[in-house]
Amino acid sequence: MSREIIANQITAVGQEHPDIAATADGGFILTWDSYLQTDDYDTTYVASRSFDAGARAITAESVVYGTPDGASVDPHITALPDGGHTIVFAHSNDGILGQKAAAAASFTGSGASRGVWNADSIGLDDIRIVDVATSPTGRQLAVFSGTDPSAGSFDDRIYGRWIGRNGQPIGEDFAISGHPRHTQDDAEIVTLANGNLLVSWQLSFYKTEPVTLHDTYATILSPSGRVIRDDFRVAAGGDEAAATGLSTGGFALVHNETRLGDHLSDPSSFGFTLQLFNARGNATSRVIDVAFIDSVPRNADVVQLVTGEIVVAWQQSGTLDAYDDVVGRIFDANGRALSSVFNLAEYRWEEQEAPRLAALTGGGFAATWTSYGNDGEDEGIAARTFGSGTAGNDRLNAGALHMMAGLAGNDRILGTPGADHLYGNAGNDVLVGRAGADFLSGGLGSDRLTGGAGADTFVFDRRPGPGNVDTITDFDARADSIALDDAIFSSLRPGVLRAAAFHASTSGIAHDPNDRILYDTTSGEIFYDADGWRRGPAVHIATLTDHPALGAADFLII
Repeated sequence: MSREIIANQITAVGQEHPDIAATADGGFILTWDSYLQTDDYDTTYVASRSFDAGARAITAESVVYGTPDGASVDPHITALPDGGHTIVFAHSNDGILGQKAAAAASFTGSGASRGVWNADSIGLDDIRIVDVATSPTGRQLAVFSGTDPSAGSFDDRIYGRWIGRNGQPIGEDFAISGHPRHTQDDAEIVTLANGNLLVSWQLSFYKTEPVTLHDTYATILSPSGRVIRDDFRVAAGGDEAAATGLSTGGFALVHNETRLGDHLSDPSSFGFTLQLFNARGNATSRVIDVAFIDSVPRNADVVQLVTGEIVVAWQQSGTLDAYDDVVGRIFDANGRALSSVFNLAEYRWEEQEAPRLAALTGGGFAATWTSYGNDGEDEGIAARTFGSGTAGNDRLNAGALHMMAGLAGNDRILGTPGADHLYGNAGNDVLVGRAGADFLSGGLGSDRLTGGAGADTFVFDRRPGPGNVDTITDFDARADSIALDDAIFSSLRPGVLRAAAFHASTSGIAHDPNDRILYDTTSGEIFYDADGWRRGPAVHIATLTDHPALGAADFLII
């Protein structure tokens, strides 16, 4: 976890509306809008800056776009497969109250501009909330809400326009949402693990249809633009939602909800819920409470980490003063809470708002938000990284997050008395779970894993071989499990290991062609044999120092 930083170098007047994207080198890029350095609160521009995984600045603050009398506001950013990035935003030539258009600026991996252009090709009125995401091919889709004056309707709809790998627009605007007699706004787009794109938005009704005041709708598109599922409702009620793609190919949706009480002993509560969906948009989990309080929380964001955890962040009434705090909570990949609610900010003496999240490529996440007063002027842009170490030899503690990932280096990572998720990644690491049902993954290198008390899971999801053999110091066959990734151990089927595929002996050698996991009871060594005794030697996976008695039921194929 890094210290909180001030991302903006220009501190006069105010900066707000940050967004964030992770980069392939483990760092992240921030973008935000900033007032011109005068007392003119009518003119704004978009800025950006790059940071490494420790939240140390790589570049100086740079201007993405702005005009002397114009207003460029509310930017959103997506990283590109070639190392570049695209930033979209709303822009007016007539100041902050002027008619806005959707604009986009694209950059190469070295930061060179590919151009700035108008994303709206049909002249929509009242453009709001421009967002963008990238498909695996490098094509991007910008989405925005607006009113088509030629359609004879005063209601906003959701539109999109494709951007090519070269940063230039492709084709014309096209309508994504239906419901032409209702207002649709707050467009958001995320990329799913299978390459599809999920576009979601808020629908407000004022006619007679079986919807509540605000519903969340979505459309799923293929990278080529083919509609996978069109204009379907994913959540009812509330007026805010945020989504993230999941490693399963589906997505997670965070949605606000009000629960009305009927008297003083049963007051109303307000909060956010989390629900998981498959790649077709069908719910795969119940609705999960994130947090409910006695005041209205706002501006949620959600992201899944490369290690599988789901992080939710939002702003709510502060505990130290009358101002809002930015807070978060972490869940496992199935929606079970790992942490309690924790504060993102170190500086909490004035308003903190609108947090945004990015999953870092080496593990952990980065967060950014608008912070009032942190830079000595009005609003400033704060940022911080969580849940990961550095490229050096770190001593790390899971702490309130109940998760921690090392990067390079030989790290020592300590859990808490609760359930923790610990990841070594590269290097020869030491992971100690302590009490609780812990999840320990050494990653690459020869790691030393200690679960401590509780039902622990020791995960092997990297290809074993010389220099990548872990030692488990305290495996308890009555409670602990060894999890093997079927992407690596490809001859094994998901689920509990079949009894016929396990063989324990004093030699650790296969005794028939069905054997896949071999256990040497003398040395405590575990081997993987892809084809029994027929071809090739077995590969050493791990060593159990206590030499416990093992059976097939101790192995879970994931």
